[in-house]
Amino acid sequence: MRDVWLVCRKELAEVFWAPGARRPQALAMLAQVGVFGVLIPYFQAPGWLQESLMLSIMFLLLPLMSAFAQTASSFAGERERKTLESLMATPLGVGALFFGKCLAVVIQSYGTVAASALASAVALNVWLLNHGGNVPFSYSGPAWFALLATSLAVTLFAVSSGVLISLRSQSVRAAQSVTLVVSILAILPLMLGVVKVAIGWRFLLPATGILLAVDAAVAGIAVVQFGRAATRAARR
Repeated sequence: MRDVWLVCRKELAEVFWAPGARRPQALAMLAQVGVFGVLIPYFQAPGWLQESLMLSIMFLLLPLMSAFAQTASSFAGERERKTLESLMATPLGVGALFFGKCLAVVIQSYGTVAASALASAVALNVWLLNHGGNVPFSYSGPAWFALLATSLAVTLFAVSSGVLISLRSQSVRAAQSVTLVVSILAILPLMLGVVKVAIGWRFLLPATGILLAVDAAVAGIAVVQFGRAATRAARR
């Protein structure tokens, strides 16, 4: 676990506080919070206050977009920069490298989603104040569960499946193109009304449980594929 956290801290440092950190990525996360957590909820407040399917933007679309993009940058980026070999030269094991990098992406992506969810509640209270509504407002229990728990399950799915896509991509751009298509295909049934999402315990609890089981299976496959890719890189 110590090695996993060591890799995670290195990945986070490259984004936030190390010299030469990738500031654009941090700014993109802040922009996502501003758009999904403030602007959209405020200007679509009636639908959000009624906890309509607009909430799916937060706990489905945002985790997919954020996690896929960051996973592509983290894993396909190693291949593009040809730094996977140097990583394998360290005494850290394949498991520590894989789970450390994944944990860093999960922290960034889920942090963006959680911050957006909290910001949306504040934005809705501001809207109610400006329009003479009753304050304070808070989401219902199922809605909070969807925003904070279901979104985590979606994030884990996006990270684990994003690893598989990244490992088969020759560049970050190629990986991001594929993950964008996957994101659209994943959310399209919801937008077309083919799949009905209900903000209620009867739907959210089993759906989240099933998704977590899928996460575990996909993550297991991703670990094996990452190990194979790392072994091939070490032999070169």
